[in-house]
Amino acid sequence: MVKQNYFAWLLYQFFNGIQDMNRKDYIDKIAKYLARFVEEVKSYNDMNLYDINIHSENALIPILNAVFDIKLENANSSHKKNYPSVDLIDDANKVAFQVTSTASLEKVKNTLQKFGENNLQAKYETLYVYILTQKEEKYSEKIIKENTPEGFDFNIANHIIDISDLRSRITYIQSLEKLEHIARLCEHEFSDVQIESRNKKFQSGFLKNEPENLHLNFLPIGFPDKMYVADLNLDEELIIENLNQWRVDKGLRKRNSFRTDELLRNAMIAKEVYLQDYILRENKLLTLRDLFDSKDPLFQFVDKGTITEIDPAEYYTSSEVYERNFKNLLRQHLIEKCKSRNMEWVGKKGLLRFRNSKANPNEKKVRWKGKNESTKTAIFKMINKKEGHVICFRSMAFRPSFELIGKDWFLVINPTWSFSNPGGFKPSRFEESYLSGLKRQENNNTVYYQYRFFGYYLAYQDLFTDRYPFIKINRLSPLSFIPKLDDSKWLPPKEFVPKNEHEINLNPDIELSKSLFD
Repeated sequence: MVKQNYFAWLLYQFFNGIQDMNRKDYIDKIAKYLARFVEEVKSYNDMNLYDINIHSENALIPILNAVFDIKLENANSSHKKNYPSVDLIDDANKVAFQVTSTASLEKVKNTLQKFGENNLQAKYETLYVYILTQKEEKYSEKIIKENTPEGFDFNIANHIIDISDLRSRITYIQSLEKLEHIARLCEHEFSDVQIESRNKKFQSGFLKNEPENLHLNFLPIGFPDKMYVADLNLDEELIIENLNQWRVDKGLRKRNSFRTDELLRNAMIAKEVYLQDYILRENKLLTLRDLFDSKDPLFQFVDKGTITEIDPAEYYTSSEVYERNFKNLLRQHLIEKCKSRNMEWVGKKGLLRFRNSKANPNEKKVRWKGKNESTKTAIFKMINKKEGHVICFRSMAFRPSFELIGKDWFLVINPTWSFSNPGGFKPSRFEESYLSGLKRQENNNTVYYQYRFFGYYLAYQDLFTDRYPFIKINRLSPLSFIPKLDDSKWLPPKEFVPKNEHEINLNPDIELSKSLFD
């Protein structure tokens, strides 16, 4: 009897040892494949390729279900409503997961805030934030508590988890059958074969190696290699006398003093000089025009003995103030260039728009060249659809700015619209409403085509185009970008629904298309 009991004990120890060995093998295999998955996520994210994160949600569902004894499903695929704060949900067990590769406190805070904003604490009793890579060593308990919905149980130790927490939970699983099941799941999703298969899928899908040409709204510009500065030479007493006489004739009071720019502008008007391509700083005039040229219109307004030639690069690199001055000077030269392109500066709005005729305001079409020569309506006549009269004019426009990148200067074009009254000049009182409607109506391609139109239009020259020598707009070669992103997959089309009676009169600008450029 003793021998039989001893033999049974030996068999028990033998099989128990085998179980322990199998258990260790399963846990080691699970740990190996989970670690491999973390490295895969990191490698993709390091290349700014985040589609792997989307795949991770579905790959983790069966593993998390087995480890936590729950029945998760993807929130986006199973619910009509998209919850921005959770990715995986189990309505029966009232558990939700946010799956992310961003381990920051800010990410956890935003998740909790959106969780509360959507009142999900009424539906789910437990929320886990699963970090695909590695969670931070420490999170602020104060900030977490401040952003946790009232009455909801969420603590850092238990509810912010990563691979190490998952492994810890797995080590406490006693069932060999469950461990074997989890090991097989991990091997299936994260083996070398699956990683290679996933890589090929991404390369032919979201992460294509096919390049895409990106056109930035930066256009390279050129300008003369010399700029000029000189003191003003004005008969201030005579100019002030003329200005005050004009004010008296208009029923205004005389003034004792005027700004320098007012004095110069009056002197220029008296000589019928209507230029804007200069700036005034400390009673000095700066311009890219050659002030040594006696035929230049600005020559007559400066002190000839003070004219100095300057290297532009030495000027704008000497200080931030001088760089800002040079940007303003480039803007003034752009304004002057655009005059010959039928455009005008709207100072209060800080934009350049197509100029309407004051004598006979009407629609305007312009000739330009992209892939081929074409005609574009630059000013649209907006008609009241019910009563048939002109409400206002809608002009194509853009806000210009200038940026120095390395040693090169660029014109930055931000397309917009300008609305003027039926007279074609003063702002329309409905402009704000129209602009709001257009922004909701336009899609990404619309803005892209408008930018490219301005780029081509400003750079386009033919025999009938007045050549402005002081600033040149060049076309920017596209940047080659990998992977190619299909707009239709991430940018849903807009459906425009007018919000008021004014927006009913808005029609989309459909004259520009990709065929005109490529």
